[in-house]
Amino acid sequence: MIWVLITEVFTSGLLFLRIIPGDIAVLLTGTAVTLLGLCLAVWARVHLGTNWSSQPTIRVDHTLIRTGPYRIVRHPIYTGLLVGFAGTAIVIGEIWAFIVIFIILIIFYAKIWMEEKFLLEEFGEDFTRYKKEVKALIPFVV
Repeated sequence: MIWVLITEVFTSGLLFLRIIPGDIAVLLTGTAVTLLGLCLAVWARVHLGTNWSSQPTIRVDHTLIRTGPYRIVRHPIYTGLLVGFAGTAIVIGEIWAFIVIFIILIIFYAKIWMEEKFLLEEFGEDFTRYKKEVKALIPFVV
């Protein structure tokens, strides 16, 4: 009885409204999108090499990477993770999953702001030029 009440409370309401059908085509599409995003994130992390750190910082012999996935977007790890989360939200198909993506996007933008502040201090005009040439998260858009 208690399990039925708990399940009903946490699985009903507007946030749990399914807005994308749960058929096999959606499952396969969402899974493919998730894998594509994760592959981009892994490619970017490997390509970044020793310049990567979990916290925004400039390392000794830090270089401005503009090759590989970094020629497409300035923050391909975040782009890849967001694409991966979007694929997962497609599979889940409920409103709350898309709200979570929006919250993660806000968090990523805060981290991007900090990282780009460090990069501008370190690389100056080179980074300014890179920002003009390459979008932050979505190629040719944002």
